[in-house]
Amino acid sequence: MVELLSDADEEGKKRWEALSLGYTDQPGSEFLRREIAATSFQGIDASQLNVCAPQEGIFLAMHALLSPGDHVVATERPRFDPQSLVPLLRPGQTKLVVTNWPHNPTGALPSAAEQQEVIDACDRCGGWLFVDEVFRGLEHDEAQRLPCSADVYAKGISLGGVSKTLGLPGLRIGWLASRNAAFMNRVAELKDYTSICPPAPSEALAFIALRARRPLLDRCRGIVADGLAALRPFVAEHTEHLEWSQPTAGNCVFLRLRGDVSAGAYCSAIHRRAGLNIVPSSLFEECKDDRLRVTYGRADLRALLDRWGADLRSHGLTCGHATS
Repeated sequence: MVELLSDADEEGKKRWEALSLGYTDQPGSEFLRREIAATSFQGIDASQLNVCAPQEGIFLAMHALLSPGDHVVATERPRFDPQSLVPLLRPGQTKLVVTNWPHNPTGALPSAAEQQEVIDACDRCGGWLFVDEVFRGLEHDEAQRLPCSADVYAKGISLGGVSKTLGLPGLRIGWLASRNAAFMNRVAELKDYTSICPPAPSEALAFIALRARRPLLDRCRGIVADGLAALRPFVAEHTEHLEWSQPTAGNCVFLRLRGDVSAGAYCSAIHRRAGLNIVPSSLFEECKDDRLRVTYGRADLRALLDRWGADLRSHGLTCGHATS
């Protein structure tokens, strides 16, 4: 908090010092929406944004678009294969395609050509495209960054926020963006029954963060790069037990366990033995119970990997209790 406020420019300081704890504007205060549009989009303006918590944005978008019986296609594997997507779409019937770029938990990212193939497929069937873009900005190669879906598709909806790329999840500030006025109006109507409006302190702090975006983003990208540099030799050392497809974006990876072992049982065992919290793939719908979601966007990752490595050397992938 102190560090963020110290990064505030004059306009940010004025917003913070003039802070009121009354209601803010329902779609988010215009000063914040203008800053989001300027820093995150190419063709979206403040009127085409609604500021909300990211999870709230998902809830609002789905309820604004969908009715019982609508045909929806959602990500099952790490990313959409456009060639596999096309046969699933029903011209005139598919209402929505849902995906996540960069992808959580695999760290996969489609190419610009693949993104365009997905957009073209949605356009041909008349469907909407909802893309969770909260990890956008954490591409390991900035040249691979994709344009926002709301910028490049008339029925595209972009979900973004400051939690991942700027390292500010406590603000609970994200946004929905779309060029479709009817959709955005429906989102606004539904929001009257959820949060009504964003919290004023979070808006002011998010405004400051967006105006100081480069150093905050560089800090998060540095943590991610350091974490990935630590994770590579760790996986190489433990190839008897672990394998992976290296991520190209984001701050997490989906490691596969070698051998006949339950990821859920192993995560329980490693928590008991080493105090490590790792998410098993069994918590993700339609996933085999053989993968671990590991976050490498942590400043303390090397110390945690040391503990995990010691346990792997002592116990392998066994799922029993440690013995003295």
